[in-house]
Amino acid sequence: MKLTTLVPLLLSCLFSGVSAQGIQISACTADQATEQTKLNNARSAWQRSAVNYYDYNWSEEYSGVNSAVYPYRVVVEVSTVQSINSQGQLVTTAMTIPQILDQIQSYLSDSTLRVYATYDANYGYPTMYQYMNSACGNVSTRRISDFDINSGNRLSAYNTNKALWQRKRWNNYDYSYQDYVQYKDAAWPLVVQVRNTLYASAQDHNNNQVLWASYNGQTINDFFALIKRQIDANVPYLEVNYAATDGYPTAIFYVTAGSTTIYAVEIFTCYAV
Repeated sequence: MKLTTLVPLLLSCLFSGVSAQGIQISACTADQATEQTKLNNARSAWQRSAVNYYDYNWSEEYSGVNSAVYPYRVVVEVSTVQSINSQGQLVTTAMTIPQILDQIQSYLSDSTLRVYATYDANYGYPTMYQYMNSACGNVSTRRISDFDINSGNRLSAYNTNKALWQRKRWNNYDYSYQDYVQYKDAAWPLVVQVRNTLYASAQDHNNNQVLWASYNGQTINDFFALIKRQIDANVPYLEVNYAATDGYPTAIFYVTAGSTTIYAVEIFTCYAV
């Protein structure tokens, strides 16, 4: 077996929840000294990664029961944490990855608890950790999923991607999108036509012309302006994803100050015509 194949395999065994003998491990059966070694290795991997901007989904289970408020969507910029739950409510208890690793350490240092965790082999963040009392009862399980690395903070990402979009110089283009707050009926997603940089027309999912009195057709530049307003207002939650090569926003999620509503827009396609 080649070394390039062997090393990832060993890493997967180290971070996996299944032993080499194929026996499923839990907090009740896990060796705590091994768990300490795994945590130390994971912390080193996270520090080597030097990741400062990232987001992830967080969920918790107590004795197998998962509350309807999960998952939380957590956005981290260095040590600043923003989070909303599945109902669009702001969350103030979300943590950074180093804080989560510290929490696992506190559980491992508590002689009344037993701990078991799995970690991402590349970055070292915990994908799952479980703790229970030493009598193997009252289990709590916490999971991290959909971990995504961002290249910079909100403003730098906005500036970088807006410049990328502007370099495309698309005066005529079509895009499809869905607004999950204002309308939730079968008419979505809409296909929007932009001509000479201005909104021209739109069709709904049934290919009917959009003539709603309440509909204000938007261009991609209008969506960039929407993002910038939220950045300038320093809203308590803002998450934006951008197209890798074209720069336009593919998803915008935000909660304004004093609001309990999450606003969500997704742009599925955008192409020059």
